[in-house]
Amino acid sequence: IRADEPGEEFLQALLEQQLFDLAFAYLDQMENSPLASDRFRTQIPLYRAEALIQSTAQSRDLKFWEERLAKAEELLSKFAAETKDPVSAAKAQQTLANLRFRQARVYIKRSEQDRLTADEKQQSRLRARELLTESLKSFEQAREAMRVQVEQLTARAKDRPELAEQLEPMRNGYTQLRLRLPMARSEEHTSE
Repeated sequence: IRADEPGEEFLQALLEQQLFDLAFAYLDQMENSPLASDRFRTQIPLYRAEALIQSTAQSRDLKFWEERLAKAEELLSKFAAETKDPVSAAKAQQTLANLRFRQARVYIKRSEQDRLTADEKQQSRLRARELLTESLKSFEQAREAMRVQVEQLTARAKDRPELAEQLEPMRNGYTQLRLRLPMARSEEHTSE
């Protein structure tokens, strides 16, 4: 989450401190608050999905983890489809790709556990491969959308220097996407 306004800064601070329940309560409150900017309010589904993803980092409960990530996936898919802002749509697609990549890695690790039967290990590997394929597709879509936005903003920034501030975070996001694709492809080959 990039902190451009006080609401985003506060939310980011809550997430950094792993105060997820407070972060969710804050997002619920801001949905109808006159204190929240329109831009912040429209981004709430994306922020909520990112908070859900982060909240699973310390969990060892697979059911809890799967439920939270499924809810985050649902929010991201809906947000990406409904948003009119192409940069936000690309960010949602990138977050969705990262989510699926993370899910796949958990299923790969799960398939390596000795306590599972051969059939359970195979099912975990199949699920991992499926998630990696979806992740690659999402990474590719996000990369292309971000590339288009960087090119358009670069062209507009020549005449409007104030847009240059927006360009650097977009370029960083684009670079991160380009770096994640080979990692996802490599992981896909090791899951076979």
